[in-house]
Amino acid sequence: MERTDTTRRIDLNGQPAVREYTTEVTSATADGRQSARTTQRPDLDGRLRPQERTEQVERRAGPAGVRTTSTELHTDLDSRWLVTEVRNRDERRTGATVETEETIQQTDLNGRLSERERRISRLTAANGVEELLVETFTDEGGRYQSRPDSHRTLTERIRRITTLQPDGGRQVIEEIEERSLVTPEDPLRLIRRVVSTFRPTGTGRWRMERQVFQRDLNNRLVPTAFETGESTEP
Repeated sequence: MERTDTTRRIDLNGQPAVREYTTEVTSATADGRQSARTTQRPDLDGRLRPQERTEQVERRAGPAGVRTTSTELHTDLDSRWLVTEVRNRDERRTGATVETEETIQQTDLNGRLSERERRISRLTAANGVEELLVETFTDEGGRYQSRPDSHRTLTERIRRITTLQPDGGRQVIEEIEERSLVTPEDPLRLIRRVVSTFRPTGTGRWRMERQVFQRDLNNRLVPTAFETGESTEP
């Protein structure tokens, strides 16, 4: 399957000119699917030239697993494709639990790929409660040293608990823990909590209430924002 998108803007002469042309080709394979998305933009002479490309391959890994590899490429001054980022994502399902592990590799100044970030998540749903835990690891605490012996450090943890309510609504509590930039050797600490509730109004709409808590200068978690609103979707 092939899809094209064209973006036009009015130029200085008042005429519509193509500013971006994107082609996406998707095909099925024996054990999954693959796609390639290429973006062309005008050069200094006004001619469309490929500049960005995303290649994605998804395939089954065992009876309950899926591995997805996404590769980002950009062209250099000689119109050669260069890999700038590779993401590998492994997903495994066991009963009501979904576990994923994603690694992000980026090129350094010498064009070599090295792991910069790793995200590990676990999603569990049971008895009307859904719990998501996401942990992010970076090499050398986020300083991104391009060395094969770099030590990965847990730099962020996100915990999100969604609970279904008797009236058909739901409550979502999200907590974010991060490592201090001043004292990175200290353990993670809770820096933000967001409590959101979604309730049906009985008129086909949903009412949302959201309260945000953040740490103040005295290291206390205090309310900093309160939002309300209505929408047609929860």
